[in-house]
Amino acid sequence: MNGLTPEEKTHIVRYLVRHFRAYSIILFGSAAQASLRQDSNVDIAYLTDSSPAPEIHTSVKKELEQLLCREVALVNFAQAAPFYKTQIVSGGKLLYDQRPLDRQYILKKALKDYVLQAQG
Repeated sequence: MNGLTPEEKTHIVRYLVRHFRAYSIILFGSAAQASLRQDSNVDIAYLTDSSPAPEIHTSVKKELEQLLCREVALVNFAQAAPFYKTQIVSGGKLLYDQRPLDRQYILKKALKDYVLQAQG
């Protein structure tokens, strides 16, 4: 398998919009590069106005794992470590984008914060 099918991508978007009210969803890692191996996980980041409760986050992650038949790394972008955010920004593939201006601002700010932290 080289990447996710269009149907799998659609399911990811529907789950995250429904459960988290995600306004942007970014696929990153090997799935974004269409280089999934049999043992690869699927890395998914999302942007939302509120943080879901941990039990909801875990439940949705498990549902996605069952749907995709592989492990899923599900990341709320706002809660990710700065270095992790730069990996998402630099290597991510946008699956869904309801508010492009908000997404652009948040992703640019994440890169700026990372550079300032590295200089400091």
